Amino acid sequence: MIAANNGNIYTVAGSYTNYGYSGNGGPAIYADLNYPGGLSLDPSGNLYIADTSNNVIRKVTMAATLPSAAPVITPASGTVTAPTTVTITAAAGATIYYTTNGTVPTTSSTKYTAPFVLSRSAVVTAFATASGQVDSPATEAYYLYAPAPVFSPGPEGIAKATAITITDANTTAKISYTLDGSDPTAGGATVKSYSGPVSVSPGTTLKAAAWTSVTPPGSGAIGVWSTTTTATYTSAAVKPKGTPQAGAGVTGPGALR
Repeated sequence: MIAANNGNIYTVAGSYTNYGYSGNGGPAIYADLNYPGGLSLDPSGNLYIADTSNNVIRKVTMAATLPSAAPVITPASGTVTAPTTVTITAAAGATIYYTTNGTVPTTSSTKYTAPFVLSRSAVVTAFATASGQVDSPATEAYYLYAPAPVFSPGPEGIAKATAITITDANTTAKISYTLDGSDPTAGGATVKSYSGPVSVSPGTTLKAAAWTSVTPPGSGAIGVWSTTTTATYTSAAVKPKGTPQAGAGVTGPGALR
């Protein structure tokens, strides 16, 4: 569509990167069409599209009206190491709908009412709708939550093989580790995927890092490694058992007194 007031060209419906049948109830520019073959505009500004290969007529409400302004999501996309408080704003009077799982939102999605906290990696996608205006384009922001793994117990002297638990504040992250001091993000035979407590022998250097990723709409996966946590478990002398305390008396038959 070419706007008469400024000459700008606006996409009314359909994604140029995908074809198929989806998007009903959401922003029309994110709908998938399959060989649209004809257009018709009614007096109210509604656009009808002959979606040929889907054998349906698709209706774009108020297609001849300029869309609402897209919402703004803060903070901007990026890698974070602490839970993120997300705020979404739009023009006064607009209603915002959003998702956090990488799908395009519709009016059936969650309505935004207040800032919310994310404690995992996520893609936030939102659009705004206002009375008398076309739904806005969708806005997205992704957050890669990548805190470093934590060892329990931490680095200390051990006298025998000890079970070490590795956890990460991002419970959906995938933890990799090594027992020879090598880089757990480099791949190779020494890198293992964490699935439960690790048996660590005295003198071992344990390293671990967590991988997290998201897939924004219409894009490939985006991922990042956390910083690597390192702990060396030094050898400690075995403490003898049953050693009498100083000054302890010895009793029994034949004992000296």
